[in-house]
Amino acid sequence: MIPGLNWEPKNQLTSLKQVEEALDRLISSHGESYPLPLSTDVQAELFPEVMHMRSDRRMQREKLASNRKMRREEKVLERAWMLRQNLLGQALTELNFQSPETINTLYTRWADEFDARELAQGFWQWWTRFASLISLGWLRDSNEPLYNVMYEIRFNVRDTPAHLREAERWKVPNKLTDRSRG
Repeated sequence: MIPGLNWEPKNQLTSLKQVEEALDRLISSHGESYPLPLSTDVQAELFPEVMHMRSDRRMQREKLASNRKMRREEKVLERAWMLRQNLLGQALTELNFQSPETINTLYTRWADEFDARELAQGFWQWWTRFASLISLGWLRDSNEPLYNVMYEIRFNVRDTPAHLREAERWKVPNKLTDRSRG
């Protein structure tokens, strides 16, 4: 007896002729189709290689779909990372056009977008250009957060003599002007 293949004369839903025709179609298709009233158990019993091949194909499709999904997610993450790096590059480029008087404005603009640690490396390269900020070296050496450094810069700028502030403004490479305006 084949599991799943049973017909009882009392069963009024299917006739013996329907079961025989379904079995003939199953055999003639080499197990590729299993028409009703046959179940997949009959197919599995008579043609196990077909069931095995189908499960292999299904697993392969699932694996491919999973790989595609992972690649899409990786691309999204990579794109987000690249956009963030570009934005950080823009912030660091803007940093090069700041003087000690204007650095707090830049920091305020970018502080919501970036963590202070991300801006710190560029800042500590920038600050060496300005004599008025040399006294802040102890803040770098003690690993103070950048927001504390920005707080201290305000006092440094206020206490810096006017001639030194003017000289430091000339160290900022933003002296391009529109000469067409007379």
